[in-house]
Amino acid sequence: MQRDLLALTVSPPWGFAILHLGKNVENRDWFPERHGMRQGEPFLRPGDWFLIHGGRSPFTAKRGDIQETDYGHEFRVAIRLLSIDFNSGKMPQEHINKEYLKSISTPLEDGYELDYAHFHLPGLIGAVEYLGYRKGYESYWSNGRSKFQWLLGRKVVFPEAIEVKGAPKLWQVPDDLRLQAREQFRLGRQSLKGSP
Repeated sequence: MQRDLLALTVSPPWGFAILHLGKNVENRDWFPERHGMRQGEPFLRPGDWFLIHGGRSPFTAKRGDIQETDYGHEFRVAIRLLSIDFNSGKMPQEHINKEYLKSISTPLEDGYELDYAHFHLPGLIGAVEYLGYRKGYESYWSNGRSKFQWLLGRKVVFPEAIEVKGAPKLWQVPDDLRLQAREQFRLGRQSLKGSP
């Protein structure tokens, strides 16, 4: 992991999809390399790692369920579509821990219904390697609307999320949380090495 600790805030369910469903692109209308940034803005180079921050919650504080808002509806629809694509095999499966996914899902006659409660992961939840960007990159995960697809490589899941407020674009992890983030990265890599 490079010296600067940068993070990107993503809305649910996309942080979960990056870390657990093999999402290999991040769709953005801006690219994170130096020539696309204003003076002093953080940037990435291919091979750099950045942290994934689970952002805006679709859950209410009191009820713990999905809010009846456009965002809550969009979140529910996204999880339903991911469930359908997972069961049909349309979603690429080579980087998915299927046993873990089944353990957090509801069994159905024709497969599994992914449980949306597990898709909201707040705080710093993992790290991902930045490989570069493309325009119009073909992937199951490309949304067809964004100008750029950031190409994502290796991923590390943090054993424990780190609570912190996010920010737009790439942002510097606060100094008081850097040591904690590096330790979660180290522990996550260790568990990755120990997995089959």
